[in-house]
Amino acid sequence: MDLESIYSSYEEFRILQTRHHSQTAVIRLEQGKATGKEPQSHDGSEQIVLVLEGEFLAEIGDESSVVKKGESLVIGAGVKHKLTNHGEGTALAFTVYAPPVYPPALPRH
Repeated sequence: MDLESIYSSYEEFRILQTRHHSQTAVIRLEQGKATGKEPQSHDGSEQIVLVLEGEFLAEIGDESSVVKKGESLVIGAGVKHKLTNHGEGTALAFTVYAPPVYPPALPRH
């Protein structure tokens, strides 16, 4: 994995790597878009989110906060959460799941 693969992703969600104990992905949301209509949770897996561009409104459990470029957050296993692009322009985040949550990404050609 290289930084170019993070910044060049134009999908809203893309798995980058999957290992035995962790998984990396990119979240890219246009202004006003969210990770889903309803909060979701990942039983048995923690999630770390590092904001690379823009800002997100993070709804985690019963709390909400704005997370900006250069800031990070940790979402505990089983905690309901939702991210919404709260700023102007595109918001981009690098995220790590431990252990993996999603099926491994298919190779790109």
